[in-house]
Amino acid sequence: MKVLERTIQLYRKVDNNEPMEEMHKRVMEGLSKIEAPLGLKDSENPNFLKLKETGVEIGILSDALFTLFPVIYFNEECYEKLIIVPKEELLKRLEGKAKKVLLLEKGIYIIFNDKADISYDEFVEMNETFKPLLNLI
Repeated sequence: MKVLERTIQLYRKVDNNEPMEEMHKRVMEGLSKIEAPLGLKDSENPNFLKLKETGVEIGILSDALFTLFPVIYFNEECYEKLIIVPKEELLKRLEGKAKKVLLLEKGIYIIFNDKADISYDEFVEMNETFKPLLNLI
């Protein structure tokens, strides 16, 4: 049986004086407000509808990638499932655009942005630039 893992990353300034139980309580309260996986519900959301048409199971996070990180590694299984484009073609698409692209093991390692202090606008621009090149939504 294949085990699927779901991850949600939350970023906020931590108050070192706040007990862990209180932090956990607030996080769980916030997560309980999500009506569907990733907060997407069957609605007019164009990305959701596009994914639904392709048969992607929204509740299974490894079936879809919504956000690229400045540095990312796709193992062989994830690459074949998410990117689909042959690696040689992807290398050509990213040539001169990504900071670095390495074929590593049977996967691919990509550095889209190497700034330690990337701004939100730069992050959004990076995603808007590279997601279409990787055939992602």
